Amino acid sequence: MARHRLIVVGALAVVVAALTIACTSSQSGSSKPRVVQVTAFELKGSTTAAELAPPTEDFKKLSDGYGFKGPGVFEPAPSTKWEVASYIWSPGEVTAFKGDTLELNFVVINGNKHTVWIEGPDGATVLEETLMQRGREYKKSVKLAKAGVYRLLCNEHDPTMTAEIVALSR
Repeated sequence: MARHRLIVVGALAVVVAALTIACTSSQSGSSKPRVVQVTAFELKGSTTAAELAPPTEDFKKLSDGYGFKGPGVFEPAPSTKWEVASYIWSPGEVTAFKGDTLELNFVVINGNKHTVWIEGPDGATVLEETLMQRGREYKKSVKLAKAGVYRLLCNEHDPTMTAEIVALSR
């Protein structure tokens, strides 16, 4: 029991130290942008009709952010395999401070086409629409002029391909 408490206390100390360093360096007034790696990718899950009955509703009808391939689509025919998919951003949330500049380094793993933009806390466009494609890297810079939630959006895969940048007041 004492060892467990020691591990928990040690882990908390590491977290507090990391947060203190992050907050101190962010508040130091440095004009250097914070670099954030952002990945666009597709999660997939599959099974067979023998293991679990496929869904009765086609996920593609819910949103373009979802994918569904039913039994009979996969080789060798007749296959009972079925698959669901969803496009997402990783990370799904980033926290920064009002006034920070973020350098977003996008890498697109899946999806031939993503029309991407960032909407500010007041609904205004902060990053103009940009076409992003599979197998490419894109570097974009965003100044967080206001505190609040900024939304990273993809036209083709809404609502699943949405991420948030939370800008805190200092």
